[in-house]
Amino acid sequence: TFGEYMFPPESEEAAATINLLTRLFCQEYPINQEEMGAGEVGILIGRYPGDGYAGGNPWQLLTAVLAEVFYLGGQATFKDVKLRGDYTLSTEKNKEWMKLLKLKEGATAREMARAQVAAGDAVMTRLYAHVQEKDGIIDEQIDKHTGVQASAESLTWSYANILHALHVRKNLDPGDLTTTPRPTGGPTGSDSPTDNPTSDGPGPVTTPNPNPGSCCNIVKFSSAEGINANFPDYVGRYSKIDTDANDRGIFKKTDGDYYLHFVEDISHNFEAWIMSENVADDVANIINDSPKDCPDSAGQSWSWLNDDHWEIDTTAVVTCDDVPSTCCESVIVSSSGGVASQYPVYLGQYASTTVSGRQAYKKGDLFLFYLKDVANHIEGWTVGKNVARLGSLANFGAATCADSADGTWEYLSGNTWTSDST
Repeated sequence: TFGEYMFPPESEEAAATINLLTRLFCQEYPINQEEMGAGEVGILIGRYPGDGYAGGNPWQLLTAVLAEVFYLGGQATFKDVKLRGDYTLSTEKNKEWMKLLKLKEGATAREMARAQVAAGDAVMTRLYAHVQEKDGIIDEQIDKHTGVQASAESLTWSYANILHALHVRKNLDPGDLTTTPRPTGGPTGSDSPTDNPTSDGPGPVTTPNPNPGSCCNIVKFSSAEGINANFPDYVGRYSKIDTDANDRGIFKKTDGDYYLHFVEDISHNFEAWIMSENVADDVANIINDSPKDCPDSAGQSWSWLNDDHWEIDTTAVVTCDDVPSTCCESVIVSSSGGVASQYPVYLGQYASTTVSGRQAYKKGDLFLFYLKDVANHIEGWTVGKNVARLGSLANFGAATCADSADGTWEYLSGNTWTSDST
């Protein structure tokens, strides 16, 4: 629905826009005022305030888009919680979302994510109330006075946007944020993001369990029926070799040239984990078109192409097959040189977490993680707040663990990288 956008759905700009438009459409459409006065949830929106086309009414397809924006915002917030653990919202950085969702000071990111999804559900619930009487037929508009469907009948665009919003919502369950746990040791308990929020800045934090909601680096694909009988070469163990542009894992079979990877075709509203002979393939004979972020997440089904139709293999499953990590559960960054003088906040103890399916470490809002930036030819351990880019302290090597990195650590001094042998 969105394609490339200047301000993503989770942005403060998106929240401020929603806040303004919903208030205007509430005032403009009598049906909104009537139903909100009766305690109904959600809202109907149209093309723009003051629209005179066909009476100037709410549109089904745009109301569905509003719900989808809420869902995508919640999806992004949940992803952040998986990465960082729960944390207290900033009244400055999250001001517009807190205002829109009526979240009080002290609210957490987890609470905001759930409120975003709940807001989307409220909008879809309101929409459903106005279209259910026509046995699934969805028109272009809803009369702003009576609430009855109006204008162009059975509009394809309306169906498309509603189905797309439901597609985004399908695997987004606020109560189910878990994936298959990795046997990396450390504390046991829930695999969902920690219920204890961290602070939004440096300082002591409640460390989430190792690998909260992260994907495994090694998985095993098994089948006892259709796939195993017709495509037996695909059954076996796969290791993560890279990540795609959306930070999803790319896996290669350990004993063959077969790949497990994610494909997405926005124009056809299609996304799936697939197994193919080339990582560049966007079609395959084995697919999972009800995908979650990780191929080993529970509740996914696999299908195989049988001549001209797809058959579900109920025995097919991808499971985590990682070996325990050999890296330390916590590390200490120390220096008596340039890093200590220019980046003293970087010093101290970091606790284990996961970034992009690989062991990393966290202290407050700082991450010590392994970065592989193919486009800029950068690879190595680095410290920073943004796990998508190089931080101001780095070790440019390929060490498996941060504490075994060879060579000298370097820090950014102005525009120059300077070594700190301490």
